[in-house]
Amino acid sequence: MLVPSNDPELLKSTGTAAQSPFVIAANNAGVKVVPHIINAVVVTSAWSAGNSGMLTSSRALYGLAREGHAPKIFLRVNRFGIPWV
Repeated sequence: MLVPSNDPELLKSTGTAAQSPFVIAANNAGVKVVPHIINAVVVTSAWSAGNSGMLTSSRALYGLAREGHAPKIFLRVNRFGIPWV
């Protein structure tokens, strides 16, 4: 699918996925569900990044607590060995 460089939809600033060339091409082709799919992918990616950051920071705090550089409260883990404080 192609989008012409002079398509007026490219210059609109909506703050949504509607100004994406992929979404514009899909809309021009008559596929109306693409913006919703793009938004779902963005939300899922953001959620995954947040989850990864939480896991990394909790493991880092646990490691610091084991070395004595963080409060001992961060040594608490659940029965699976996952830090939860």
